[in-house]
Amino acid sequence: MRNATLIPSCNSARADRDGFTLLEILIVLSLLLAVMVVVVPRTVLWLNDMQIHAAADDVVLALGKTRARAATEGLAHHLEYEVGGSSYRITSDSAIEDSAIDSTGPWTVLTGNAIFMPLDSTGQEDRNRYQKTSRVTFDAEGRTKDLQIRIGQVSRLISIAINPLTGIASRKEDRQ
Repeated sequence: MRNATLIPSCNSARADRDGFTLLEILIVLSLLLAVMVVVVPRTVLWLNDMQIHAAADDVVLALGKTRARAATEGLAHHLEYEVGGSSYRITSDSAIEDSAIDSTGPWTVLTGNAIFMPLDSTGQEDRNRYQKTSRVTFDAEGRTKDLQIRIGQVSRLISIAINPLTGIASRKEDRQ
């Protein structure tokens, strides 16, 4: 060890510097970019799906509220909605002119970018038939003849099926 000379190593030279090299920063940034390219689009799709599911749940609850009002008040009630739009409201048939029952409720907007899709008489989507409004009617016993509503976006649709005897609504995801 007497004649040994100290040769500076890369590690000791590195210990004297603070910070990172440009190459190290570029490698970390490229790895972050690669992860974001994969994660961000999937997260956006997941958020859109959650908004459509939340909108479908809102419509199912509104149908239940409409059915309950019809059965409780003994009058026909309707869930009126904008076909091709995102608004709906609960209305009723008022049998007594001086009734305290509000026959037109406020319009409620669906969560997210979901819209009500038009249906033809067989319950299939009909993009050519965009009438202004449509409605689901519950009679005084809470039953209905309307069987389905579809809401969603272009890439994802959810059907809301209504049991005609009980008037109970449930959602079913349509695969596309």
